[in-house]
Amino acid sequence: MSNTDYFNDIVRAQAEARRQVDFDDSQQELRGVEVGRIGRFLSPEAREAAKEGRGGSGRSDAGMTALEIALTQADYAEAFHAAEKEIREAQKIVDDLQDDITATIEKMDSRIEEMLDAAATLPDGTKAFMDENGDVWTVDGDRVDQAIVDGIEWDGRPSLETYQSQIAGRERLQELSAEGDGLSLRLGEINNELHNEDHPPSKEEIEAYRAESQSVVERYGEMKKEADSILNPPPEPSRQLDEGLTAQAAFQPLPTVDY
Repeated sequence: MSNTDYFNDIVRAQAEARRQVDFDDSQQELRGVEVGRIGRFLSPEAREAAKEGRGGSGRSDAGMTALEIALTQADYAEAFHAAEKEIREAQKIVDDLQDDITATIEKMDSRIEEMLDAAATLPDGTKAFMDENGDVWTVDGDRVDQAIVDGIEWDGRPSLETYQSQIAGRERLQELSAEGDGLSLRLGEINNELHNEDHPPSKEEIEAYRAESQSVVERYGEMKKEADSILNPPPEPSRQLDEGLTAQAAFQPLPTVDY
């Protein structure tokens, strides 16, 4: 065995011994045997409550909640505080997402208003758009008789398809916003469950809360990317000519032929 391996074995053995001492001490404290170590994992208020409890009944858990007692175990306290931090960070991320989506919806509303201003106005005041086939439709989806729109200049006006894409994008943003509300609500539930003073979660449940918080962060990334793509969609790929030739390839000069 090398000196490094020997040293690492000693360090691991010492760490394991410290964990065992912590566990044994916490169990002694919970049985009412004061060993002077319970206060390491408690808030000042909890330490004071524990001190007062010992003076009256001799029990270490007098005046303490079940959660505070559970936090006397080092491994539990470490997982608990890590979960607290991760839930808090996930909640901030969700709040930022909701702010981003709200701002994006406002921008979409402005675009839609601009399109309506640029749309054709029928004699009865209804706004209308022409589709790619030359048919005209009102904003409510009713087809307009051609005789009504004769004489209307359509150049420079947004198409029906463009308008519909903006409406669909706004609806999707509202769905994302509702999903964000659900994520925020769930994080609040997790936080309440984590801080249940009478029935504290097990260490396994805490780890599950941490995993769920991480999944919220990952979902945020997906939602943010989708919201950005709705506001700024990627450019459409260049259309190709027959047999897969691009326009550039189709207009390459023909080879010179000598006669």
